[in-house]
Amino acid sequence: MRKIYAVLLIAFLFSSCKNIQKMVDKGEYDKAIFYAAEKLHGKKKKKTKHVKGLEEAFYRVNQRDIDRISYLIAQENPENYDRIYDAYAVILNRQEKISPFLPLVSKDGYMAHFDFIDAGSTMIKYADLATEYHYGRALTSIEAAEAGDKLAARRAFDRLQYTDKYTRHYKNKDELLKRAHDLGKTRVLLQMTNEAPVIMPENFEHHALAMNYAKLNSFWIEYYSDHIGDWPMDYRATLSLEDLDISP
Repeated sequence: MRKIYAVLLIAFLFSSCKNIQKMVDKGEYDKAIFYAAEKLHGKKKKKTKHVKGLEEAFYRVNQRDIDRISYLIAQENPENYDRIYDAYAVILNRQEKISPFLPLVSKDGYMAHFDFIDAGSTMIKYADLATEYHYGRALTSIEAAEAGDKLAARRAFDRLQYTDKYTRHYKNKDELLKRAHDLGKTRVLLQMTNEAPVIMPENFEHHALAMNYAKLNSFWIEYYSDHIGDWPMDYRATLSLEDLDISP
């Protein structure tokens, strides 16, 4: 029984080392990092293969992300600010996953080397750039919305909401959100016509249209039975009454 247990344990450990290298070879670097971190957690005698696997996976994936960031920065396109920020966030998360193990030394004395970058400070920089960019584009879209472009109002709303990812209550963002929402709504006025071969009872139309149509509303579409307020109606929807039965 002990022999069987020993064989299974050796097979499991060999499989662990082999799995890490397979992940690295397949380019699954983050998966390899998290897997190796689990194997190393709480262990005093760390296997050299695990340590080297973690070191290699970290180097490769970080270099890949840094190269991608350099490419995005070189394009000088403000639309890339979000992607640059997200890439640095991934790097920061990866570094924080490894930090608790440092210095990382195997039981054979092998010390792993990890080149950390100051991802946090750079994220702050691109968070500010992205916020300012989305806010500026939102202002431009609201100008178009003021001229009657509802889709521009909805684009402005999305841009303003996106700034919450970086900065809460940026400038007058909350006020502009409400303005963009109002400008982007489609308003529908409901009317009724009697096509039934009977006389419509007095006030029937009023009572029918006074029903709760709020359930029909969506975020960008609202229904009205009366034209009230300063906003013009975008559509008129006619409810045609074709059959009317009256009983006590």
